[in-house]
Amino acid sequence: MRASTTYQAYNLWGGYDLYQGPRRHEALRARVVSFDRPYDREQGAADFFAEEQPLLSYAERLGLPLAYLSSVDLDLDPQALDGARAVVSEAHDEYWSPGMRAVLTRARDRGVNLAFLGANEIYRRIRLGSSPLGPDRIEVNYRNPREDPLYGVNNALVTANWPAPPAADPESSLTGQVYACAAAPAPLVVTDPDGWIWAGTGARPGMRLPGLIGHEFDTVDLSQPTPRPIEILARSPQTCAGSGRAVPADVTYYVAASGAGVLNAGTEGWSCGLPTIAMVTNRCPTTSPPAAEVRVIERATRTILQTFAQGPAGRAHPATDFLTGQVSH
Repeated sequence: MRASTTYQAYNLWGGYDLYQGPRRHEALRARVVSFDRPYDREQGAADFFAEEQPLLSYAERLGLPLAYLSSVDLDLDPQALDGARAVVSEAHDEYWSPGMRAVLTRARDRGVNLAFLGANEIYRRIRLGSSPLGPDRIEVNYRNPREDPLYGVNNALVTANWPAPPAADPESSLTGQVYACAAAPAPLVVTDPDGWIWAGTGARPGMRLPGLIGHEFDTVDLSQPTPRPIEILARSPQTCAGSGRAVPADVTYYVAASGAGVLNAGTEGWSCGLPTIAMVTNRCPTTSPPAAEVRVIERATRTILQTFAQGPAGRAHPATDFLTGQVSH
């Protein structure tokens, strides 16, 4: 699923995006951006080639039955995921409207598997509006809720961060994790090599896979709404850039009541372990990934995609809670 709303948030065409304005000043940033303009990067492709194309090409080589959607499609069509067996969100899928999130949650609750093969998903709450060219061509994100004219009028649509008031609804209730921070690339550390995604990969306890954690990553935070039981398949020590705060980067899996499996890689660097990623992205280390890393992540990715394409993964792969040992049924 193409993260179009996130690409638009970072689109500086015309001198403004949702982060900065003229002379790179944050205070002058836009609060409203439009799809009625080109993307300013990758010859109009935004981050597609850097963040999505490698995984998409890999899935196509596996011969999986694929369909292609953008994030905006979820807002435009509440039935967009009807008939799907799994939904894959890649790399950096940060900006979500309430309508988008509701469609994905309903899909999970009727047995559709979800794979978040990135990090920082569903963190910024947006709303979409119409332009003269059609519906959902305008993306709104005030970030400071008190700036939003809907504050106190319709708080469910106020464009704060999803974990923040008003109408706070942390992303972890769906993804299993919360956004932690950004950091320099670091190794992914396998802590549960018996987890089903590692089968046949050669993963070992404590195995370090260089460069796969970062630039942004997620973590399990049980003080926030977290589906249980939740299994931690990898837990990697990490330090937040700037603050120096120590936070683990996690790879998690839980099973919803519907039987749907929800896998969260918890790192933007997951796809850096796929064979062709280094040729097309600057988010990965510049050196070629070690052969062992490619083998582990490529095989794990193949297992995730093929398993999720078969229907509710929880039927064959229950989750074991990392704290209590409780097993999902």
